[in-house]
Amino acid sequence: MTAAGSPSIVLFDWNGTLLDDMERARGASNLVRERWAGLGELTLGEFREAWCLPLSEHVKRLGVPDDRNEDATRDWSTHLATIDAPLAPGLSETLDALRDAGIAIAIVSSAGEDAVLRDIEAHGLAQRFDDIHAGVSLKQTAISGYVNGTAAGAVWYVGDTKFDMVQARAAGSVGIGYTAGYDGADALHEGGAHHLIDRLEDLLGLISRLPAP
Repeated sequence: MTAAGSPSIVLFDWNGTLLDDMERARGASNLVRERWAGLGELTLGEFREAWCLPLSEHVKRLGVPDDRNEDATRDWSTHLATIDAPLAPGLSETLDALRDAGIAIAIVSSAGEDAVLRDIEAHGLAQRFDDIHAGVSLKQTAISGYVNGTAAGAVWYVGDTKFDMVQARAAGSVGIGYTAGYDGADALHEGGAHHLIDRLEDLLGLISRLPAP
């Protein structure tokens, strides 16, 4: 399904979208799996099959008992914050082009606030975003705050998981699925993505083909 109108603001997920951190996340998952469930390491393919949001559900899929889930989920986020990860290819050029086009830029992430802010500071990106919302328990609520009172199609949410697309849709925004992250095209379609992009730079071409809201 196609949503009409190019954006006045683009909201981005962080982990798996602007930050290329799948290997880092696999490391955190393997640590939690061993420490809290006494189980062996996951291959990358096994990790992708087990990955889902919210994070507590992913931890459950790792084999962690329910009575240890809360502590294990916290441990996952704490460990993740100690490991560096590279930025997604094309990030800087994409942010520059959006800014040049007069489009506002913000982050809406479910990842822990300390971890997200640490990553952003480490990569020198703190001044590149108009808003940063991290540690968000329900993305729909944060996205809705931008959607309310705007024209149809004015708010886009770019994310890499089915969960992201479900939340974007529920909030009334345009869901842009990024296929180079945690979930592939099929899962993003299932979540209700309006459009798919394989590279961050593809976002610019998509915007250029759509009318302003």
